[in-house]
Amino acid sequence: MGRKTLLILFIVLLAQGFLEAQTGIKSQGAYIKVSQGASVYCAGNIELKDQGNQSSKMELNGELFLSGDFINSSYTKVLDPISHTGGCIHFNGLEDIQKVRGDHGFAVHRAIVSNPFGLKLERDLGIYQDLFLEDGKLYTGSQMLVIFNSDAGAIKNFNEDRYIVGKIRRYLSVGDTPFPIGSETALQFLNLQFDREPGLLFVDASFSELPEYLQSPVELDGGSVTELLDNGSWELYSPQNPSQPFQLSLTSKEHNNGGENEGMHTFLIDKGYGWEKEGNLNRNQSSGFGENEIMATRDQVQSWGRFAIAKSDYILSNRVDVVQNLEIFNNGSPDKKVGIKFFSRDIGLYTLEIRDLKGAILYRKTSFALPGNNRAELDLQNYSESIYTLILRKEGSLLSHKIW
Repeated sequence: MGRKTLLILFIVLLAQGFLEAQTGIKSQGAYIKVSQGASVYCAGNIELKDQGNQSSKMELNGELFLSGDFINSSYTKVLDPISHTGGCIHFNGLEDIQKVRGDHGFAVHRAIVSNPFGLKLERDLGIYQDLFLEDGKLYTGSQMLVIFNSDAGAIKNFNEDRYIVGKIRRYLSVGDTPFPIGSETALQFLNLQFDREPGLLFVDASFSELPEYLQSPVELDGGSVTELLDNGSWELYSPQNPSQPFQLSLTSKEHNNGGENEGMHTFLIDKGYGWEKEGNLNRNQSSGFGENEIMATRDQVQSWGRFAIAKSDYILSNRVDVVQNLEIFNNGSPDKKVGIKFFSRDIGLYTLEIRDLKGAILYRKTSFALPGNNRAELDLQNYSESIYTLILRKEGSLLSHKIW
């Protein structure tokens, strides 16, 4: 009877829109519902446990501000995401790292991390709407952070001080999918880009911080690779290989063994048989956006496995690019048909892109190049009067030219 009385009091307080618990909240078989527009402030832990045949359950449609740990020892689904009114849990402790722990994980519409000491997952956490990183890192360890929302902005407000350390599972859609994940010491940003539906459900991405030296050097035209940048490698896993190639961009930060000159880095991939090159050297991609920061991009990636940015010892002046001598004809002509000519060192696929002044991709097409001079034509009749950037990519080489 006493437990029922407490539950009735709890609901009445929620109906008034505000409940403050100075210590903690412990439920043994109760059904706790935080209605839309209501707020619960808990200075201690929230613990959900079963009592006999009665399971605890929590439905969160309002706001839960939690300064302690969330402990789920109930067998039923908690923080029930069935209702679409929203609901948000704020991890806002100020004295120590907060934890999600217990016997089971849980799922929630929205989560906000605003603890400068961070949030540690000892059980899985699923998010259906978005994760907002206001202060502190989110540590997953061997547990899983699952972002069910496939929108690019499902993880908000991340930066070099606010990101995920450990592992992310992200569901995918067309466009860019950022993975703001890294080591304890540095954000190591990963980005996947799909032109059309990728034909897969999700990607797991994890990151290793330890530097790695290659036992067997990977030979590249003009030099060789003997080591990875300090921040180690990515591991990508999917339940099925994508039917459509994607673009993969990696950013290495806080390293001390990377080359400083543009083009001194390449992609490596390990499919379980040791490191090998993924295409040729990443010649003309920017490397050095800021101090101790290198970015490398690879188009037409189709394989899953470990990826890394590696340092090459090649000599830039002795290199011959895969594609050269990009020429544009009929720029600004009345019929808006632009001719393209370029030299390809070998046979293989190449990609043409048209980007606007803001960098947005307006057009992308993959074609086949033969050794020697190649020609193509672009029809700009459906484009407004403006200046665009034409980008040609092949095996890591990149050439660009302004068109109008």
